[in-house]
Amino acid sequence: MVDNIEKLLKEIKEDAAIWSLGVGKEVRFSGKFLDSVGEIFEKHGFGTAKVFLTNQAGRDRTQAFSLVKVIDKFKKYPEIINNRAIGRYIIKTLDTLKRMEV
Repeated sequence: MVDNIEKLLKEIKEDAAIWSLGVGKEVRFSGKFLDSVGEIFEKHGFGTAKVFLTNQAGRDRTQAFSLVKVIDKFKKYPEIINNRAIGRYIIKTLDTLKRMEV
């Protein structure tokens, strides 16, 4: 049986809008950026993380928009709503998730 977090990981991995910039180009995530967003999400929640990402959109538009899509998916999972550290860990490991079998 698949738990909700496995279901979420599969949903993120299979969402081309998170990983692709369009014609043959893929989003490249910076480890430092993922760490920052993960920390903000865990400490301050959904709204603050989205404000931070909106503010970053000018500088790093592709990573920011992709992460907003990921955070929007989190809202459907009570495990993440109740324990944002799980969301932080998923954000910080997005590059690994792309290559993982889920």
